[in-house]
Amino acid sequence: MPTSAVRFGDLEIAYTTEFRLGLDSRGKRTKLSCSFYHPVPPEGFHVLGSLGFPGLTDPNGKVAALCVRDVAGVEGDALALPKDYEWVWNDAGTGGTDGSCWRPVPPPGYRALGNVFVYGHDKPPVDLVRCVKDSLTVPAPAGDLIWNDSGGGGKYDFSAWKVCAPEQFVDETPGATKAVITPESFVALAGYEKPSHAPELNALCLPLSTERPGLSPEPPRLTGRTRPAQSTPAVTDHSVRVPLTAVRDDAKSLAWRIENSPYYTIERRVWWSLLLFNDNRTDTDQTVEDAVTVGVEKSSSETFSRSTGVSVSAEVGVKIFGTGATVSATVTGELGYESSTSVTEFRSRTVTRRLVTPKNTAGALWVASYGLRTLRADGTVVGSQLRFDGDAFHHAQYPSSEASSGAGIPSLARLVSVYSGKVLDVAGPSAANGAVVHQWEWNNGDNQKWRIEPAGDGYYRLVSVYSGKVLDVAGPSTANGAVVHQWEWNNGDNQKWRIEPAGDGRHRLIARHSGKALDIAGPSAANGAVVNQWEWNNGDNQRFRLEAVTG
Repeated sequence: MPTSAVRFGDLEIAYTTEFRLGLDSRGKRTKLSCSFYHPVPPEGFHVLGSLGFPGLTDPNGKVAALCVRDVAGVEGDALALPKDYEWVWNDAGTGGTDGSCWRPVPPPGYRALGNVFVYGHDKPPVDLVRCVKDSLTVPAPAGDLIWNDSGGGGKYDFSAWKVCAPEQFVDETPGATKAVITPESFVALAGYEKPSHAPELNALCLPLSTERPGLSPEPPRLTGRTRPAQSTPAVTDHSVRVPLTAVRDDAKSLAWRIENSPYYTIERRVWWSLLLFNDNRTDTDQTVEDAVTVGVEKSSSETFSRSTGVSVSAEVGVKIFGTGATVSATVTGELGYESSTSVTEFRSRTVTRRLVTPKNTAGALWVASYGLRTLRADGTVVGSQLRFDGDAFHHAQYPSSEASSGAGIPSLARLVSVYSGKVLDVAGPSAANGAVVHQWEWNNGDNQKWRIEPAGDGYYRLVSVYSGKVLDVAGPSTANGAVVHQWEWNNGDNQKWRIEPAGDGRHRLIARHSGKALDIAGPSAANGAVVNQWEWNNGDNQRFRLEAVTG
């Protein structure tokens, strides 16, 4: 009997492939055939209801049935015995062997998650199933018809319908992301219409285990004029653990999966891929460019979904629905994205990037690359990895701009837009977190003066003399158009800027986290024009003169 188990919140989950027959339609006069079985749980575990199958099906060794118990070593109250059973139906008058269906009656504060089918017409023992604390459940819809007794000539009408997980469940409650998990039981009624409400139309709603090591690959550096490696080593920065039935894994038998991998891990990996390189040995600046597809391409997403059962798109995010509608969750946030659905980073599009290499330097531009993959408990990979490039870029040059910073970057400066002649200005002036940074004509205000301080690895932070807060990309977002405001220093990469020569004594400022340039929106020459980030397009609204000022 398999006993491999995994914890999800207040419950431990295991699976069984052993069943005991409750009723089938052999010898009955009904138009449809059916089989109802009751799972036999591993020692110490409990089941939540019987399972029904259209047709004469023997699930032994072929179907994984969910079993649960309170977390080992913790005195919990997640599960409770039913108070009683409510009679739903028996097969009197239909012929064949006797069987009956019963609905568990939960104690106050608990819910039933299915019905019970037993051989004979006697009430089942109270400890045959468990009810679940209502805070660990959510309402669930009725799915496909399993069976009805139409044409059987019985004394009572009856139909049974599968209890399913909702097709797309998005958890908006605080804390860890939760998944809807069904025990694949059924809802039953004395009639033939699909029910929209019933006491047993419920499913588990349990938190998923996540890991966020907070690691990110170090931005690559250019240490010479030789073309660098095509990619940096991949780093896993987010992962989420899901139940066995959430993932498709055709390469392994069900018995192997139950014993060796009762859970699977979906993880995101990050690395940098070289997009452009130029070794400029001339006395003039050079520009090279290339197009790259960012986001998730439909064909790649479909291949990944077919092999793993995990769907990825801009519309739904990262969605799991499980085999047979048994598990439903949206795990986009657990994999490092700000939005659960409508994920901009997944939208497939082609963008063009330019690399400006100053005279007598070498330059390189990398794109942030991502991989989503599904792992078994032993660390082996299911199917293929979904690989895609993100809309974040990193630039480096040799010799680095840091090496010559003393000559071109003052410690106290105003930042003058080459396009408008106006300066970066904290609106208000305000000292609050989130105060907008826009452009304004120079008035010698402290809200227009910035201390430029090294932040390590060739990056700088820009500190407002007025507020002591730093230039910060809100979110932090990697999107074009993300607003730049001021915020207290927290050592975030969205607060670190690479200051690069952009010709004729001018500079561009590149956000470390996104690879995008500081930009005057529009472009506009008006007072109050918003400052945001945008992909580098060689515009004068992205070039600034760093002019020394006095305090």
